[in-house]
Amino acid sequence: MLETNSPDDSSAESPTKEQNLYRYLVLGDSESGKTTLLDYYCSGERPKRSMKKTKGCEIHSKQVLIQTEECSFKKYAEFWDLGGDETYRPYLDIYLREFHNRRDLFKGIIYIFDASVMKTVRSITKHLNELSNIKCQSKSAEKIPLLIIGNKFDKISKRSMSSTILKIKHYLAKLFEDQHIMCTFLSVKEPYSQFKELNKFIEDTILGNVQNHFLFDSQFPLEYTKKIQKYAGEKIGIIKEDVKRFTYNLTRKAFYLYTFVTASFFCESKNA
Repeated sequence: MLETNSPDDSSAESPTKEQNLYRYLVLGDSESGKTTLLDYYCSGERPKRSMKKTKGCEIHSKQVLIQTEECSFKKYAEFWDLGGDETYRPYLDIYLREFHNRRDLFKGIIYIFDASVMKTVRSITKHLNELSNIKCQSKSAEKIPLLIIGNKFDKISKRSMSSTILKIKHYLAKLFEDQHIMCTFLSVKEPYSQFKELNKFIEDTILGNVQNHFLFDSQFPLEYTKKIQKYAGEKIGIIKEDVKRFTYNLTRKAFYLYTFVTASFFCESKNA
């Protein structure tokens, strides 16, 4: 069981030993809400202002208390939040190389996308391939746990939320050829209890219980075949059609209501 403490907790201390520090590489497109979500998760408080775009790498840290049957101990989770803006992408190579050179410190990769913007789902291929293709002195042959987070899911219309989430999960399952690829949906507007899956991911990776998580091989690029591309296009096209249909029906109802009110007003004026 994992309990979390805010970095501002008086009982928290800065990590001084590398063996108590566990890093997580956080990837995703610009404006996917990575920084805002991580700030909420690490501080325990909803951000009161909008965050600026991350230009390089922003580091978020959190003290975690892990309890097992035998004992309990404190560790530190450090999230390397890489900016997704294309303008600054060339400057991120240093952090990607550090990931490979110090794989002993990194326990997982977290990809965050905007659940209301479908192209950010497909961008996972680009970000993971950049990580795989980076040139560095050494690359670990050990696979690393991957967690996928759909952020801002509150922006999806309630009418199409279930179908949209299902289609995203089907797309990821086909892309990774794994029906059990973990994808959780979060929002800064939701209660803090929503982070259960993220807490579980951190606890499992620290304890080494990764058998139930998808393990990504960062040595090799992720294949984005024409079959997957066609599937993605079809599914995302269906989602767009759902939105268009919903908008059309809403507009039609508004027009009928306007016509009815106008006609009623005209009849009343004529009778008067």
